[in-house]
Amino acid sequence: MPKRFAVGTSLGLFVRRFARKAHEPTRKSRSSGRRELIETLEGRRLLSSTFFVAPWGNDWAAGNAWQPFRTIQHAAQIANWGDTVLIRGGTYHETVHPWHSGVTFEAYNGENVTVSGADPIGNWQYGWGNVWKTWMGTDRGEGRNQLFVDGQMMEEARWPNSAYWDPAHPVKEHAPYINSGWGWATISDPNLAGGWQAAHIHISSGEGWYEQDGVVTASGPGWLTFTFQPDGSMLPKSGNAYYLYGKFQGLDSPGEWYRDYNGALYFSPPGGSNPNWHDVEVRTRDYAFDLSGVSNTTLEGINIFAATINTNGYSQNTVIDHVHASYLSQFTWAPIGWQVPWDSGISLNGNNSVIENSTIGFSSGDGVYVNAANCRVTGDVIHDVDYNAGDSAGVRDFGSNTGIDHNVVYNVGRDGIQLRGWGAQVIGNTVHDAMLQTNDGGAIYTIRSNGWGSQIAWNSVYNVWDGAPTTHRDWYAGVGIFLDDNSYNWNIHDNNVWNTDNALKMNYASTGNHIYNNYLAGWEGSIAGSWNGNWSGTIINANNLANWFHWAGWGAAVYANW
Repeated sequence: MPKRFAVGTSLGLFVRRFARKAHEPTRKSRSSGRRELIETLEGRRLLSSTFFVAPWGNDWAAGNAWQPFRTIQHAAQIANWGDTVLIRGGTYHETVHPWHSGVTFEAYNGENVTVSGADPIGNWQYGWGNVWKTWMGTDRGEGRNQLFVDGQMMEEARWPNSAYWDPAHPVKEHAPYINSGWGWATISDPNLAGGWQAAHIHISSGEGWYEQDGVVTASGPGWLTFTFQPDGSMLPKSGNAYYLYGKFQGLDSPGEWYRDYNGALYFSPPGGSNPNWHDVEVRTRDYAFDLSGVSNTTLEGINIFAATINTNGYSQNTVIDHVHASYLSQFTWAPIGWQVPWDSGISLNGNNSVIENSTIGFSSGDGVYVNAANCRVTGDVIHDVDYNAGDSAGVRDFGSNTGIDHNVVYNVGRDGIQLRGWGAQVIGNTVHDAMLQTNDGGAIYTIRSNGWGSQIAWNSVYNVWDGAPTTHRDWYAGVGIFLDDNSYNWNIHDNNVWNTDNALKMNYASTGNHIYNNYLAGWEGSIAGSWNGNWSGTIINANNLANWFHWAGWGAAVYANW
């Protein structure tokens, strides 16, 4: 990665004047007191520096290769434009917030460098059965705490039990009968035990567009009542999937943990082993790197664990290259599933920024979030994200002229790639196993957006089904490429879409779209609509349609398809 550098105008002026005067004879000053003056240089560093950081270093040291600093943050306070911070292998438990723009942070010679948002927790005392206990002083709030053993996330105590190693495919109970009103509901389920009052419920409400949380107010054998924040027609109904958490009685399976309000942490370790023999950690910090307020920062070859990378509008020209990030965010509590944190994934909020050649895995929210102009997400592998089943995505784009190309995105609770901006270039991606826990979304999804200047092309999309029970699978389906809620002017070509409910869907008014040279194979329909949608100005031609239209709209030019 080439170093960035600054150019000062005063330096050239100084050199020219110095060169000229070196060949002139020395003159005495005139009687008027006029003197020749050499212009003073601006106060800036003209040559870049390299600083070293190592786990065995000292922040009082010189910061060179032989006397490295101990923390990345100390180097980040000193390093200025054009400087490089080389980081020796090891784990750094800190949030790095550079004080100056234009700095490169790089793993030294490819060594294994991890910046972690988790801290060790020990002093485990045996309790009973397979349960151990210790004290956990930090509390990030219900649904936001997280426990790891040897780098593997454990599961907060819940019912029914689920596989802690596979958060993308959680086990849930399906309510046989729900009676709901405005802000309250009662579940009748013979598998329910009593004693769940004051617990939290995570439920796929209504037709399963997202999952939301409520509070159990009363409970008994075979039933419970809970309150929730109502959201239009998204009222709980019979058949909805749910699970319960936030009560000690859920701690009944290896790999589960529970923290009470007094800070006591209870843990049932996998395999019945002694947790004191393992590397047990709890999430403590949100960010491994907080790049807000600085620009032209480069991160290269660094691992991120139990944290994410934060930027803001000042963070222009950020480069994130060959980063391996895991467990970016953790939140369970979500009153309304449309309302998800914007900083749950790696964020690109500064113009002209890029994340490339990186692996991003395990996030309750987004993998990557873009909200700036001319950014690029390229050559990345993004997986096991949005396991909280809200309105998050592998890549969620609110920017303009975003390039999202040659990525692999899979195991996503809802959308694989979600597009809300304009001018997007979604090229050559492979997106599969999306919509794992929700429905009425897509592997590549737009909503109420003008696709002018955008294209969705040369992508491979497969294994996209409705992931939540619904009474209208043919309507609230899992879709390969979904132009939802009056999206228009999209150019969609040369995509391969198969093994989906609907391969491509245009919902309501979908005007001015051009759909051509695609292979579209959906079980409900290769191309679907919404009964009476306005498709005027849309051209559908030269596509291989393995299945035909399902509820096509009107007004489109349809020809030369087979």
